[in-house]
Amino acid sequence: MTQTTEPTGINLASRRMLKRNRADLRAGEQGDNVAVPAPPVDRGRSDPRNTLGIKIYRREDTDQYKIVVKAGILSGLYS
Repeated sequence: MTQTTEPTGINLASRRMLKRNRADLRAGEQGDNVAVPAPPVDRGRSDPRNTLGIKIYRREDTDQYKIVVKAGILSGLYS
């Protein structure tokens, strides 16, 4: 049996899968919309899983953000 250098079907499929799943994440900017997940223990079955918010402050050295939601500013920084 000889080994060929041309890609086989499974190699092509794996390359397509990796290309599809590879995410190019960039640093967010002030004013971007974000979805803040709510922990499962803090929500009921009919409550939404995420809360929408807006980034209002960014620490340059750690790329962490302060986020404001409809109820007010969230405590802590998020990445």
